[in-house]
Amino acid sequence: MNKVVIALVLILAIAGMVYFGFMDQEAEEGEAIMEQPQEVVPQESVQVVTELANEEQNKLEVMKARFEELKELRKKTSLRISRIASRLRRSEFPPDKAREIEKDMRKISYMLKTPKLLGAFSSVEEIEEEIESLNSANKKLGEIKTMLDEKRKKNAG
Repeated sequence: MNKVVIALVLILAIAGMVYFGFMDQEAEEGEAIMEQPQEVVPQESVQVVTELANEEQNKLEVMKARFEELKELRKKTSLRISRIASRLRRSEFPPDKAREIEKDMRKISYMLKTPKLLGAFSSVEEIEEEIESLNSANKKLGEIKTMLDEKRKKNAG
């Protein structure tokens, strides 16, 4: 039993030395490649790359600013839809009008519950399209609120 263990340890030690010996040779070859002279990159190429990086950085900052506006608009729309939804629960409308209101409310609610994050947008225009769709949703909520106000005035007067 002891002889088997000793033989196994020796085999593993030899295999380890062989393996790590090959690893050292590969590392030496990699160092030799790194020591070869590198091509000199023209200054114009560096400037072009720097300008592109600056443009990309500026685009990203504009996108972040517009996205913050989008987040604020989502927050305001969410508050508005919850207020209108609570008023709708206490109101009754004709069935066809109620279905239309329900459809609009569900569409707006879905838009708010599944928001796109900043990484989902590839340009400022896409963020502005999202802002535009939220503005149209707010306009629709305004129409629903106007209907609720008219209904309340009819009931009161």
